[in-house]
Amino acid sequence: MSAKNETWQVMCDTGIFETDLEGLKEWVAEGRVLPSDKVRKGNLRWIEAGRAPLLRGAFSPSAAYPVNPSSTVAVSEAMPADHGFEGESFVEEGYEQVQEEEPYAGFDAASFVESRVLHMTDCYYHVGVQPKYICGSCATTFCNDCTKFISKIAVCPLCGELCKLYQEVREKSQRRLERHDGFGFADFSRALSYPFKNLLGLIFGALFYSLLLLGGFKGQLLAYAILFGCISIVINKVVSGRMDANFLPDFGAFAWWDDFLMPILLGLGVTIVTIGPALVLGIALLLGVVNSSSPSPVERMRQEQSQEKPFTREDMDKMINSSAPQSEEALKKRIEEMRPGSSMSRMAERAKDGNNSQMDNLRWLFNGPAIFIPLILLALAWAVFYYPMALSIAGYTENFWSVVNPLVGLDTIRRMGGTYFKAFGMYLIVQVIGSTISMIAYRVLAPFDLPFLGNLPARFVEGSITFYTSLAIACLLGLALYKSADKLGISTD
Repeated sequence: MSAKNETWQVMCDTGIFETDLEGLKEWVAEGRVLPSDKVRKGNLRWIEAGRAPLLRGAFSPSAAYPVNPSSTVAVSEAMPADHGFEGESFVEEGYEQVQEEEPYAGFDAASFVESRVLHMTDCYYHVGVQPKYICGSCATTFCNDCTKFISKIAVCPLCGELCKLYQEVREKSQRRLERHDGFGFADFSRALSYPFKNLLGLIFGALFYSLLLLGGFKGQLLAYAILFGCISIVINKVVSGRMDANFLPDFGAFAWWDDFLMPILLGLGVTIVTIGPALVLGIALLLGVVNSSSPSPVERMRQEQSQEKPFTREDMDKMINSSAPQSEEALKKRIEEMRPGSSMSRMAERAKDGNNSQMDNLRWLFNGPAIFIPLILLALAWAVFYYPMALSIAGYTENFWSVVNPLVGLDTIRRMGGTYFKAFGMYLIVQVIGSTISMIAYRVLAPFDLPFLGNLPARFVEGSITFYTSLAIACLLGLALYKSADKLGISTD
């Protein structure tokens, strides 16, 4: 018997009626059979008419398959007495018959299933039992015992369609729902709390990073590589919808290119594309390419060095043989200056006078050409505004040429729209809070400031804060990209 001539039964308030498939479709078109009425083909299970795959073309999509998440199936609704497994003649021939007819063209089964899976928390037959499978057509959920298997393939006992793993479909639906929620302060809170998901990793990473910062140039270079590696790991994971807490590199499988050279190269790219214009302008003015009314710091240093004449043996002989009292005083002063302790004192005093030197440099800067100040301010504004995007491109693509190409970042900002500006504002908040805490640490730990070594405890605290804020910012940028995945064409499933 063909699928069209097979006997169908309809259960409604007035009783049970039999007809063939064409007659059943006519009843549906006339409105005599509602989507909530129960139907079955032959000896198969009863199922709501709106869920029967062969009746999709008869019902309108909105009537047969409501996609409103609030329209859920009651897992505890009453079933007729003959819904048990006994006496059922579900065979492979019946399953093939279900596949004969093309599905309704205007119906998206995957979207329908994803819209309902978040509300289906129990097995269709066993309330309180977590489902193992969900039908890919009618979205009915079943535990492992209630699922029909044909050659180890999970099949829906109600409509005969293939089943999918419930947990996979649910996680996919949750990720899609998160993406469509929009980017807001809830994501900001998630980003701030993200590093604490792995508290031991956060403590170890912060301590290790801070210690490396105190180890000279090589130590700082390694610290920078580790920090940027962590940032890349976080952005890559969060963009794909994974918020697991493993943000540290795999030190057991260390590779020089992937774990050391690549992070440094990407960091160099971020530096070039953000503060590169400001550095070019500053170097041009510093070297005199752009004329200034006052000598540059380099020129002042040369003048100071030229004024400091070396103390030769001839000078000492003249002072010794001179009978003038001024010569004796000058000789004592020069001898005192040549002592190692006196040299160290002068170096310490110069370190304390660094603020005055910085003020001199600032005054020299503003004495430059009138066009230079707007250009340097514009370059600095670009560095501040574009840095989060450069960091996002570096962490997600891990491609140096994409990082140094500002057109890639600007196009990404255009497509993200307001999401990027929200992320940028949150990024500024994190940076301001981190900088404020670091300044407070330097004030509180000021008594530990030592000549030549500086304030080691404060630098240690600053390194720990930098490590934490970098992870939080990476998570924040990853969430912004994740919420814009549809606009950016990013695959997250």
